[in-house]
Amino acid sequence: MTAIRGAICAGSNSKAAISRATKQLLGEILRRNSLQTVRIAAAWFTMTPDLDAEFPAHVAREMGWEDVPMLGAEECQVAGATERVIRVLLLVDGHNAPRHVYLGEAAAMRPDLAEPGDAEWQPDMAGRADVRVGAGEQGRLLVIGLGMIGGSVAAAARASTCFTAVRGYDSDPEAVRLALRLGLVEGAGRDLGGELEAADVVVLATPVLQILELLPLVGERVAPGALVTDVGSTKRSVVIAMGSLPRGVGAVGGHPMAGGTGAGPRAASAGLFRGANWALVPAPQTDEATLARAESFVRGVGAEPVRVEAETHDRVVAVTSHLPALLAVGLVEEAAKLRRSVAPDAFLAGPGFGSASRLAGANAVMVSQMLADNSDNVGRAVDGLVEALGELRQSLAADPGYLERRLAEACEEHGVLVPKPA
Repeated sequence: MTAIRGAICAGSNSKAAISRATKQLLGEILRRNSLQTVRIAAAWFTMTPDLDAEFPAHVAREMGWEDVPMLGAEECQVAGATERVIRVLLLVDGHNAPRHVYLGEAAAMRPDLAEPGDAEWQPDMAGRADVRVGAGEQGRLLVIGLGMIGGSVAAAARASTCFTAVRGYDSDPEAVRLALRLGLVEGAGRDLGGELEAADVVVLATPVLQILELLPLVGERVAPGALVTDVGSTKRSVVIAMGSLPRGVGAVGGHPMAGGTGAGPRAASAGLFRGANWALVPAPQTDEATLARAESFVRGVGAEPVRVEAETHDRVVAVTSHLPALLAVGLVEEAAKLRRSVAPDAFLAGPGFGSASRLAGANAVMVSQMLADNSDNVGRAVDGLVEALGELRQSLAADPGYLERRLAEACEEHGVLVPKPA
């Protein structure tokens, strides 16, 4: 078991202020520790005696922590604390190093555990310490597609205070059942049209071809003034299709640069997007107000919005995302042929193979659709890589010095493109 600590100061002794502060604290703990509530064995809250308008344990239940076996709270004096302090101690199934969370004035209680910037947290902040997103300002969220990415969007949104309600829809009843049991969404309806009519923000989190198929229905049923966005891995075809949405509906293409090889709601995490870049791609009718609203949503789930045009997006991710997926498939196929030709105990595979082949374990439907939808850019990326590999192949035995220089240059460039963690 691992213990995670946290504290925050409520803005006042009111039910709304205590609820809001508790949601911000718990949401930040979930994000920083990439934590799902099913891993929490117990959550024990303490409050200074000047807080009695609401119990944080009640707020946790409202957030979907129904699967936490033990939730409790009591009033007590906290040595060295300021006024209106809420503290929590979580017992979590796991052995990862915990990231404790002490926000705003509460950071002074444990400066050894508070992280940079936490002391500046204010009561009206949510999602991250340097981003202000008002409680419930985004209205009702509907996430269509409750796999790893869609489930993570819902979990991050629910952990924040950005939405009055977080609902989901998926054509797979088992995905819906799991998302509800894991607390990723508050509710999920069978009538997609009815869910669309009630939503203020709609996130399409299905594979790309399904996004294109869904957009006409979205246009028919979504309410004027709603924001429609997506998390697809390609953007040209999506934003063109978004151009057919009715006037008055805000549309912005989106692509979070985060993920993994897991699949389904079980792989979802409220902290998946924390600190990750999230591409926002304007559709033909996108105006500045719609982009600003989309940026607020992205920051609310913990990511960093990056504005980019569709053509540029697809050309860049063809090299940084799609080509690695294609290479992983080829590498696994080549290794499989080799394994069949040698004795079982002679097949040697270390962490390098595991790292390079990891993407071969990703969702096959999602990967195949993104590669097909961006085939022109991926084709050019493959051609460029084949040319580079041909040059490297010629130098394997003929010119070791040339190979050494190329390796050194690549190592140096890699440090620029992918800096090591501080």
